[in-house]
Amino acid sequence: MVTKVQESVKVLTAFDDRRLSARPIQMVWNERAYRLGPVDFLHATQKGVERVYHFSLGEAAGGMYMKLAFHSHSMVWVLEEIEDEG
Repeated sequence: MVTKVQESVKVLTAFDDRRLSARPIQMVWNERAYRLGPVDFLHATQKGVERVYHFSLGEAAGGMYMKLAFHSHSMVWVLEEIEDEG
């Protein structure tokens, strides 16, 4: 079941300047930490002057799939939606 969330979250991110890439590693949402698996899909959109990077990925242990957005101008991560396997 897909649930729209649209809440800001804390995300531990690895940035690679050689590849010009970013990879979310861990997310904290509702005071719970989620270890994140590899990114399945990444695309960017433009929202006025701000570039928004959308990441689709799952929890490393399985069980939940999510869409995260990184807003480059405000430097805020937003949990856009989750999909629970249960």
